[in-house]
Amino acid sequence: MMSKSRISTLLALALGLSSISSAQDKSSWHWSFESNDVWYTDRDDYGSNNYLKLDWSRKRFQAGVQAEWHPQPLLGYDEGIKGFALPEKFIRYNAKDFNITLGDWYDQFGSGLLFRSWEDRALGMNNSVGGVRMEYSKDRLGIKLVWGLPRHLRGYSDTRILGADITLPHISLFGGDLGLEFSFLERFEKELPYYLNDDWIKVSVPKNNASWSLGANYAIGGFYIKGEYCGKQKDWHDFSVSGVENLHQGDALSLETGLAVGSISAVATFRHLQNMTNKVFRTNETYISNTLNYIPALSLQHTYMLCSLEPYYPNSDGEDAWQADLLYKASKKDRLHFNYSEAHSLKKYHELGKRALLFRDISVKYERKWNRRLKSVLFLNIQERSPSHGVHRMTEVRNTAVADVAYRFTDSFSMRVELQYLYSAESEKDWCAALVEANLTSGWSVFAKDMYNHGSSKVHYYQAGAGYSRGRYRVSASFGRNRKGVFINILPCDPRYASGNELLPRLKWLFSKRMTKEFFYFPSILSLYQLSCRDLNFTCNQENVETEG
Repeated sequence: MMSKSRISTLLALALGLSSISSAQDKSSWHWSFESNDVWYTDRDDYGSNNYLKLDWSRKRFQAGVQAEWHPQPLLGYDEGIKGFALPEKFIRYNAKDFNITLGDWYDQFGSGLLFRSWEDRALGMNNSVGGVRMEYSKDRLGIKLVWGLPRHLRGYSDTRILGADITLPHISLFGGDLGLEFSFLERFEKELPYYLNDDWIKVSVPKNNASWSLGANYAIGGFYIKGEYCGKQKDWHDFSVSGVENLHQGDALSLETGLAVGSISAVATFRHLQNMTNKVFRTNETYISNTLNYIPALSLQHTYMLCSLEPYYPNSDGEDAWQADLLYKASKKDRLHFNYSEAHSLKKYHELGKRALLFRDISVKYERKWNRRLKSVLFLNIQERSPSHGVHRMTEVRNTAVADVAYRFTDSFSMRVELQYLYSAESEKDWCAALVEANLTSGWSVFAKDMYNHGSSKVHYYQAGAGYSRGRYRVSASFGRNRKGVFINILPCDPRYASGNELLPRLKWLFSKRMTKEFFYFPSILSLYQLSCRDLNFTCNQENVETEG
């Protein structure tokens, strides 16, 4: 657990800066502090991730710093982040049509297929770039120029990136608007080891690698269509199927169209991927931040427990995927939602040289608001997935049914109940789950849930907790068992490590306030705390250890 002395030091620093900012009429401070702490009782061990972020602004200038302290990183996080560091700091100047950032920054080109830097503390993801970022924007013309060193654990990598993103002014065409965007990214890795191919021949990998993208979007009335094509120079890739050339080009094509007419809205998406993994290091390092782009799964992101046991993650080595989404508002009380998604491997990545099904998801959701107090949801889901991620043709099927009912007894008290059942003849076989939560307008809430695998392991994954919220602050605590597996939105990782169980009780402190004159006197330190618990599953854990706490 985080020591009291460390907490006191960080709080004192934040309060001190608050008092300084209050004396400056045109300056403002923003600050936040977050601590995630877990005790693993069966291992007699703990994990603790702590963050303090301070941001200052005055007229056209901004500056900020983020301090991180990991006395013992949480399970699933890279041990290389252990210790104290100031990995992020920046200063920015904002003019009318131009801004420039020196230091650490985040950005995204297009949809992120080419380049995206972002932070997600829950996943242990942070690939910020330290360097220079310049942006010009006027009359729908946008130009971005970036240069820097991507973050590596607590410092910077030896890899350099240089990029540009140009957004052209919209063009009126056939009564609608046409937009165009062009992006370019060059990466240079200073230290590049050699590789051995399938024939044990030394392969020289170019230190420089360039990629580019061209995007377009068109909208008229309730109709839109957009597309993006990415190209990538030859790069090294490890494949699980022998005989595939390891050094080759990459490409990606994404098409999306949508239509809204009256009570019906529909969206259809297609995407082709081949060798689009863009890493900071072209090595076998598995830490999650070793990436320069973002490839989300082209499938529905489920929120119900049993539907998200093993969500799909994209095969950036090579796949074709598509998704169709339809929403029908039958009346003010009734809504029907249908979603279909499917992904297939490319022929050359299959052991038999054939296309193989990677993932299929079919979902139907019916919502009805009976009256101002009662609302119900019926949800049916069918998933078919490839355990080998397309190397073999064998697939597994899971069928899930969910009943979700919410009822407001009084204006100050409501409850929600979920009942779920999953039927499968493969893998872990049948599951059942239930959740009950109660909420009071006074700010109090309690919940209890359980997932039970009665098909094979006979293990309960339970959790219970309570919380209190007031204004922007919340205090909550929970305890329970989490099933280790693939976390939604996590980047691709070796499926061999996506199994096992873990028990992770989590205690999280989080508070943030805009530090201005009115907050010179804080009512109470405790009132600034947010305590919450969150279930997290990690793909990249390379040890299947069941922990309890």
